Amino acid sequence: MSTSAPAADPAVMTPAMLFNGYVGAHAFYALHELGVLRRWEEGTTKVAELAPHADEDRLVALLVTMARLGFVTLDGTTAELTPTGRELVQQQGFFTWCVGGHGDVWRQLAGLAGEGLRFGQDVRRNDGRVALGCAEADRALMRPTQDEVLGSIDFTTAVDIGCGDGSRLLELCSENPERHGIGIDISADACAMAAEQSRKRGLADRVDFVQANVIELLKSDRTFPGADLVVSIFMLHDLFASTDDHPELVRSLRRVFPDARYFLLADTAAQDEAERREQPPIFSLGFELAHSFMGVRLQARSTYEEAFEAGGLKIARREPFGAPSTWLYLLEAV
Repeated sequence: MSTSAPAADPAVMTPAMLFNGYVGAHAFYALHELGVLRRWEEGTTKVAELAPHADEDRLVALLVTMARLGFVTLDGTTAELTPTGRELVQQQGFFTWCVGGHGDVWRQLAGLAGEGLRFGQDVRRNDGRVALGCAEADRALMRPTQDEVLGSIDFTTAVDIGCGDGSRLLELCSENPERHGIGIDISADACAMAAEQSRKRGLADRVDFVQANVIELLKSDRTFPGADLVVSIFMLHDLFASTDDHPELVRSLRRVFPDARYFLLADTAAQDEAERREQPPIFSLGFELAHSFMGVRLQARSTYEEAFEAGGLKIARREPFGAPSTWLYLLEAV
């Protein structure tokens, strides 16, 4: 783990900004949970219609907080997003991941650091909200790049490793009635969400979801023949942290999915020293802190790329992917 972290310019963050940012992030996430963001996207601006089942005085208090932070214009009976507010809504997935998914983790950092609490046992993240946040970020920030890359290849059966709520896989299969899919995720909550969405969309006969620990799966004798595309978005850091032999990990992926011609893999890499001297962008700081406490070492971009090549995968494309220090790779089996 790197211990080099030059102090940021004091202008990056003041005590008031730090405090108000914490309050604002929770107020924004509350509006998300109340369905206000969805109604804004639908064109609703009347306060009384933004969250009909909420206490109106408390809803107004949330809106006032967001207005004072510059994200909302509140005028009598109406509330509208400012240009900065619309940018915030586009990045709502990061807040679902951070506040909804990791809120309990942040509150227990001292216990995890010094009181013997154990991540995953005494302190847990909300896997369902982590999956939902990733899906929201995917739709808003990453889908156009993903769709453009996938449009350049042909495939009939896709496997999504770490499928979360299944959104990506269901979308891929709904685009083409000849496609089939298999989603794999360690979270029972995420698999349940995915299966329910599959039923609602009439895809249950073509898409299956498997609850499994992918790290253990790669060590087993199980294989998934017939899949010609393997997708894994934001799972590489967990996989690479499970072993020091990264080329062998890549070879294991090829063994478990023996007919895969293409691998579409993406993840956030550890920021380098030059990036650490700049103002922290959205997501990176929380991503790195959370994984430090989870005991998951983040990898440099070069580590991923060297392992791909050594494991028998050729880099066909590498694209920036929605979040800072995040890359999408289209890899071909050789």
